[in-house]
Amino acid sequence: MTGILKLLARGIFSVWPLIIALLYIALMSFGYKKRKRHRKQLFVLIFLIYIFAIEPVRDKFVVPLEDRHPVVKQEELETADAYILLGGGIYEKAPLSLGVEGIPSRTALPRLVETVRLYRKYPKKIYISGGALDGNKVSETEVYSKFLEDMGVEQADLYLDSDSRTTYENGKYISEQLKLEGVEKPVLVTSALHMDRSVRTFKGFGVDVIPAPCGYITERNGYTAKSFIPTFQNLSDVRDAFWEYIGAVYYKLKFKKKGDN
Repeated sequence: MTGILKLLARGIFSVWPLIIALLYIALMSFGYKKRKRHRKQLFVLIFLIYIFAIEPVRDKFVVPLEDRHPVVKQEELETADAYILLGGGIYEKAPLSLGVEGIPSRTALPRLVETVRLYRKYPKKIYISGGALDGNKVSETEVYSKFLEDMGVEQADLYLDSDSRTTYENGKYISEQLKLEGVEKPVLVTSALHMDRSVRTFKGFGVDVIPAPCGYITERNGYTAKSFIPTFQNLSDVRDAFWEYIGAVYYKLKFKKKGDN
């Protein structure tokens, strides 16, 4: 019974209501010959929404990006010079215990946790990159540094880049600082989905990083009936994957034009 209720809840709070509403509109238009072309377009829209909102199709776009770089190995950590933590958003006004405001976003939190996890095993300097975005007055770097210190990272081991607003600027400003300090083998921590574009960006600025992907969003357990229930989260994941593919091409052309490669 519990399984049925969970499946029902998944259906109600999924893309299904939207698909059913569009399907109803399409079926109701059958009595109007002049709307035949629009009806076909509506059926195509319904089909596309369903396809991109189910897990197997989502994985076709997401998994290739997540698997492009393997997780970091212990021997790589032992010989690395530093860590680079890329920003992934904040909730500026979200309340935090001990009278503080501002928390890492759902995208950023796994990056911070992974950075601390690696730092505790092999303490090294952490270069945090992330400015104030979306009208925020506080930078990502300010919020992240407080979190890292609360979790045991020494303040002296933190370098804060509060100017970067894009992955391109992350690579540009941090690469400049790494070269100034003679860092040659930094470990790059960011979401697995975002890792390939980030690696390419740092390489474009002449820095070969050691990828340490985290925050995987694909389950990899095989598919069940619930995998074919469309969800808004799957649509969001596909959108993010498309953004990464487009961003990779854009940055490649940008570096080629600038002659940085």
